[in-house]
Amino acid sequence: NPHFLFNTLNSISTLMHTSKDQARKMITQLGDVFRYALDSHKMETVELGNEVQFIENYIKIQQVRFGDRLRFHKSVASDCLSMRIPPMILQPLIENSVKYGIAPKEEGGNIYLTVKLDGQKVFFEVRDDGLGSKAKKVMDSGGSGVGLANTEMRLKSYYGKEAKLRINKNESGYSVSFSIESLPLPTQDD
Repeated sequence: NPHFLFNTLNSISTLMHTSKDQARKMITQLGDVFRYALDSHKMETVELGNEVQFIENYIKIQQVRFGDRLRFHKSVASDCLSMRIPPMILQPLIENSVKYGIAPKEEGGNIYLTVKLDGQKVFFEVRDDGLGSKAKKVMDSGGSGVGLANTEMRLKSYYGKEAKLRINKNESGYSVSFSIESLPLPTQDD
């Protein structure tokens, strides 16, 4: 996303005058984000733990820009961390929460990532207490519904038609969730 890169480089430039250590840390996080994004396109699946670490780096970069206005909370069941999922499946959902839920809200807000076992399935949810139904744009990484549609299409290609996005919005926020079989997907080596 060119806007993400532009905003991150501006934040790093500002930090160079106030905290070189924090600027260096942000450069490392940006490098980790790009490395994961580039490497993940070569892989069929990744471990959930790696995907969560990628999301945390993405959020830390965004928190430099938004400061205390962006708060991130995760509740990821430890027994789910080694499961394999399609790469970058959560990032568009997190990005939507930042861009359309929290960024335009003057006081900012919270983003919650939940991953837990639910019987034979694993439940995923990205929720925010941002603008929700009061947002001026539809929540989507491209502003046109393409990001959410692509995410759902990818989920269905791996897990079947049952793996659909459930979207819920109201005046106090937005949530996107899905459930998938906890059966292991093949690794690239399989």
